Amino acid sequence: MDENYYRELIDKVNQNEEEMWDRSEDSNEGFDDFKKLWGILSDEDADVSYYTFMDAGELCLTSFFGTTQDHKYVWDSIANHYQEALRDPDDEEEFRDAFINFAETYTDNEDPDCVAQFSKMMHLAINAEDSEMASAVMNCAFCPELWTNDNKYPEWSVWFAVFSDKDFFDIPHTQKATDAINELYSKLGDHPDMDRLRELHDAI
Repeated sequence: MDENYYRELIDKVNQNEEEMWDRSEDSNEGFDDFKKLWGILSDEDADVSYYTFMDAGELCLTSFFGTTQDHKYVWDSIANHYQEALRDPDDEEEFRDAFINFAETYTDNEDPDCVAQFSKMMHLAINAEDSEMASAVMNCAFCPELWTNDNKYPEWSVWFAVFSDKDFFDIPHTQKATDAINELYSKLGDHPDMDRLRELHDAI
């Protein structure tokens, strides 16, 4: 399927969303269009830009029907597309621009069910030495469960401390946390906007 096909589906799903609020009772009207759009996640022949892919992915996460689906499947697809994009500099630039734009408004992740997918994307961004992309992934993954359970998610405790304002004292004194700090420092330690990382690394 091509760009025009999925852009038309995006328009249809958006239109269905607007009309849904005018209906007086629950209805599955519009689900067929959503189901077709959902197919972009596994469409290996999809000839679409990353902007279109991310617009479709956002509806698969946040639309009326999207909120009832398993979001791990969506984030698996996004993570795999990111991994694939990293193989080509032009693709990487387009994907990161589309994803960062998406991440600026995405606020719907309220549970940690997709930690594995978010963690994969964080490691990809860190290995690519892309602090802006890492910050965007962190913004999508942000939720109270991850923020408060430092011992359960030591990597995230480190990432929140470096890329946001989480207190360094909350980071657990474990090997996993130390490894996360060292991984970050080896890739981003010399970046001009990584003062918090350098401060944290000097403290271990």
